[in-house]
Order: sequence, then structure tokens, then C-alpha cells
Amino acid sequence: MARAQVGLDRSVVLDAALAVIDQDGLEALTMRRLARDLGVEPMSLYHWVANKDDLLDGVVEQVCAQYPSLDSLTGTWRRRVEAYLDGMRTVLLAHPGAVVLVASRPMMTAGTVAVAESALDGLVAAGFAEDDAAAVLHVLLTFVLGHALGQVGSTGGVGDRDWASVAAFRSSVPATAAPRFAATLGRGTDYDAEFALGVRALLDGLAPRRRR
Repeated sequence: MARAQVGLDRSVVLDAALAVIDQDGLEALTMRRLARDLGVEPMSLYHWVANKDDLLDGVVEQVCAQYPSLDSLTGTWRRRVEAYLDGMRTVLLAHPGAVVLVASRPMMTAGTVAVAESALDGLVAAGFAEDDAAAVLHVLLTFVLGHALGQVGSTGGVGDRDWASVAAFRSSVPATAAPRFAATLGRGTDYDAEFALGVRALLDGLAPRRRR
């Protein structure tokens, strides 16, 4: 096995991997490309990541590490949770190529587990029962990740969808066949407003589950 490169560590490798995804998309991330960007031989990377799965899990960790810490936010419980969800969304939209990765891979590193533990602590502090906090967190994460996927996908950030053909199809739908759908065309999507609406609806629904 090749010797580890001086000055290289796992964090540097994972940051470089995330940079590849940010620049050219998830499909561009290969061990060969990553080694080239770092100026090392591909085999030297295996000092820091066990395999491609470990690399991808590490990228998820790097993204999640940028989330705000729910248990350190201040204000009412709603303001804390809203700030947490807003911050999470901001991080995800800053790394559109990695959103599908974060949404599809389980938490498999000590770092991602620590992020989840901090969020659970914050939800308990916000008034949710210990045995309910995990379900509440899953509901919140599912909403934020799903919304982010919809937004980055609509701008070509995920996959190779030909969005021009999507627009052409939508404009071809007769207004008489689908008047409500046709009425939405041309208005665009206000993702910020829809996200805020979803958060309010979620928190309104979750509020009664808090301990009194």
C-alpha cells in the first residue's frame, strides 16, 4: 500500500470529495478524480477512506456537520426548530449535488450520529418526550430533505433530466383537460414561501405532542 501523503487527512479528503460534487455533480466523484484533485496516487486515499461507500458516508457527514446545532439555539421552541430547519435547508441548497446522497444514505459515521444526537437533545429540550423525539426528528428531516430534493431537481441539480422537454410537455397540456394545472404554469414556484408553509403546518401538527 502506498504511504500516506504528508498533510493529508480524512477531513481534507472528504472536503475535496464534497468540492468535486459541488463543482461537477455526484456522478463525477471517483477515486481517480479525487486523487487527481488532491495531487496524490489513488491508492493513497485508502489510508483515509476504506472504500467508495466509506467515502460517500463521509461526504454525508461533512454536509451534516454544517447544520446548525438545535440544542444550542435560543428562543421559543418553535423559533428554535424553525431556525434549525431553515439552517439545514440552507446547507443542503449550498450543496445541491449532494442532496440526493444525504437523503438516500443512512447515518453510518460517528459524526452523523453526533449530529442526530444533538438534534434529539434539542427536541427533548423543546418539550418532546424522549420516546417521541426520534419520530419527530424523522418527520422533520423527511420534509426538509424532500423539499430540497424537489428544489434542486427542478433546477437541474439532480440527475440528467432535460428540463426544456419538461417545460415543453407542460405547456402542451390543454387548459380544457387540466385547467387548474394549466393555471399554475408560468407562475413559477416560490420555494421559500412553500417551505415556510410546510414548516408552519408541521409545527402546528406537532405542537400537541409536546409535554405540558
